[in-house]
Amino acid sequence: MSNDPQRDRHTVALALMGTTLAGFIAVAYPVLIPAMGVALAAFMAVALFLKL
Repeated sequence: MSNDPQRDRHTVALALMGTTLAGFIAVAYPVLIPAMGVALAAFMAVALFLKL
């Protein structure tokens, strides 16, 4: 991570907005919860592979 605290706050804010959106989708369309789990696993695998 960078030493710029402004950038770190933006990262946290984007993560919170993404989590909120995923929560709204899960509540509105419960059928999509398994697909969201697979998508999260794929995203984490790519993030670890690219060391993001």
